[in-house]
Amino acid sequence: MEGRLGGDAMIWRFLVLLLAAPAWAQLSPGPTSVGGGPAYNVNAAAVGAPVVVPAAGASDVNCPATVPTTNTQTTQQDNLNASITCATPSRTTSVLSVSFFAASGTTGSKMKCSVYTFPAGYVAATTSVPKVAAGCDTTEWVAPGATTNAWITLTTTGSCPLAASTRYMIACNQGISPYAIGYNNTSCTVGGVQCNQQRNSQVYTTTPLPDPWTANNQGTASFGFYMTVQ
Repeated sequence: MEGRLGGDAMIWRFLVLLLAAPAWAQLSPGPTSVGGGPAYNVNAAAVGAPVVVPAAGASDVNCPATVPTTNTQTTQQDNLNASITCATPSRTTSVLSVSFFAASGTTGSKMKCSVYTFPAGYVAATTSVPKVAAGCDTTEWVAPGATTNAWITLTTTGSCPLAASTRYMIACNQGISPYAIGYNNTSCTVGGVQCNQQRNSQVYTTTPLPDPWTANNQGTASFGFYMTVQ
C-alpha cells in the first residue's frame, strides 16, 4: 500500500512540473532577427545561442549585438579592409561566420574574410596584426550578378576561438573585379584608433588573407562587417 501511495505521489509531482513548464519556457525568448541579420537569442550570454558581434560604430552605437548600420557604399578591389569590433560576450566563444554588405559591381567579383587580433597599444601603419587562427578564414564569395544589395554571410573554415570581453578586427579582401560594399560613414575611433584600417594593394589570390599584416592606410568610417559567435 505504501508503494502505491509513493507511486501516486511521484505521478502528481510529474504532473505539477509538466503544467508549470510552459510558464517557465516563456522566460527564455526565442530567436529574433535583427536588422536582416542572423537570428539570435536576447539571453544568448546565458544560454549560449549564436550572437552578433558587429564592427564598432561612432561611440559604439552598434554594440553589443546589433547588425551595423550601413549608410553608404564604397567600391573596393585588391584591398584588405578591416574594422575594429565591439567586445565579445563575457564568455569564451567561437566564430561561426563573418558577414558583409554587398551592394553592386561586377559579376564574378570575389571576397574572403577572416578575424584578426586587435593588439594592445595598436599603432596604425606600425603594429603587426596577426590572425586569430587559420580556421578564422571564411569560405569564398563569388558575386552572382551585378546587383546584390544584401548581407552576405560566409562560414568559417575551421576553429576560430575568441576570448571573452575582447575586441578583434574583421578583415575582408576583395579582388578579381570591383564591387561596392557597405560601411558606416560616421567618424569612429576606439581607444584613439580609427575604426577603419586598410592594407592597400593587397592583391587577391587563391589565399588572399595575409598573416600577419600591417596597415598602410586608414579611414574614420567603419566597414559594415559583423561576426556571429557562439
